Amino acid sequence: MQKHPWTQTVIGSCLAFFVTASWGQPSPAQLQMQQQQQINNMLGEVQTQDTLRRQGVINQQQNAARQQAWQAKENAIQAQIERYRSTPYYGSLAVNSLEAGVYWGGGGNTNRKISEEKAIAICAQNSCKILKTIYNTCAAVSWPANAPQKIIVSTNHDPQLAIQEAGQSCEKQYGAENCRISLNKKTNSYAYCSGYDYGAYRQK
Repeated sequence: MQKHPWTQTVIGSCLAFFVTASWGQPSPAQLQMQQQQQINNMLGEVQTQDTLRRQGVINQQQNAARQQAWQAKENAIQAQIERYRSTPYYGSLAVNSLEAGVYWGGGGNTNRKISEEKAIAICAQNSCKILKTIYNTCAAVSWPANAPQKIIVSTNHDPQLAIQEAGQSCEKQYGAENCRISLNKKTNSYAYCSGYDYGAYRQK
């Protein structure tokens, strides 16, 4: 068997060590590539954050624009409602002196004269006359059964209060058993109302 000098063995071991060590360390080119990759990753993250920020600003601007558009529309609606509420919408009650009861010409008329003419036309008697013309409120009519010409009219923005006041006023003067309340056959109610808040108005 051939024997190697111990010096060759030592030299071989050292060479193997240095070769192995050199394989485990990155080269300058590899280090440069790694650094460039890290820089690219950082730039990509910055760009992503900037894109998200810009998108967030755009979303906020869009939301603000939608909110402004909605508010403008709501303001226009409220302004229109206020115009309807401030506009007088007339309704007239007529009576016939020859018989008990009242005649309602309907509400929602913007012209008082036309409103009264409608009530007289519905009454349709030469003895008819206007009892009461209202606007943007309600009226209720009561009378004593034994004296139907002694008509009582109560007005109130609340239709139930108008009915209550008409009944109480009649009862106070003529007694509860003797009083009658007029029925509005158009609405099947004891109140006669005209105005936007009661749905008796005309759009314009």
